[in-house]
Amino acid sequence: VLMALSMTDTSLILLWHDSSTAHQQPYLAEKFMLIYHIASLVACIALTHFMDTYLGNVVSVISPLIMLGAVILLVQRCPKAQVFGGRGGASNNSGGYFRTPFVPYWPCFGIFVNYYLIAQLELAGIGGFLLLLFVGSLYYFVFAAQHSVGNNGGWGVESTSNDEDITTADADNNDEITAADAFINDGDNTHDNKTARHRQRTLSF
Repeated sequence: VLMALSMTDTSLILLWHDSSTAHQQPYLAEKFMLIYHIASLVACIALTHFMDTYLGNVVSVISPLIMLGAVILLVQRCPKAQVFGGRGGASNNSGGYFRTPFVPYWPCFGIFVNYYLIAQLELAGIGGFLLLLFVGSLYYFVFAAQHSVGNNGGWGVESTSNDEDITTADADNNDEITAADAFINDGDNTHDNKTARHRQRTLSF
């Protein structure tokens, strides 16, 4: 769960910081976030399990500096995207999308807290967690990333397609309702005509 929350924070950052054209490095923001994740996990493990060693003290000082540098470089070299979700997304001026304050600082702090809680596990548990994380990451980069919506036109294209489908469905429903109303009106008219003819016959007798 904590790792899922960290991935959510990372996704939020990458949706608002587009690196598709930054310094002609299309995955620059992703690289900064990967560095931040690794440094954050290493720092938390050092703070929790190795503070009584010289190496642990050194790592616990250097890793936060690397984390800070990654965030600063992310802000400087990957400014906020012109559209939500990068290429093909919707305008930032749209109020219909999720927003959070202090991006990327607040989400990055959340990532660090999540890793600190994960680091409370025993070293064997952390090893199992890293193995599972490696297998999941391998699957993502080998297969899932190539078929993701973000890498195949952007989120806005999907949203537009969904909106068009909804509009088409609404139009079809309106046509069906109109046809049903016309059928009912025809039935009412037929019934009224039969009633009028019956009255005329009655009066003629």
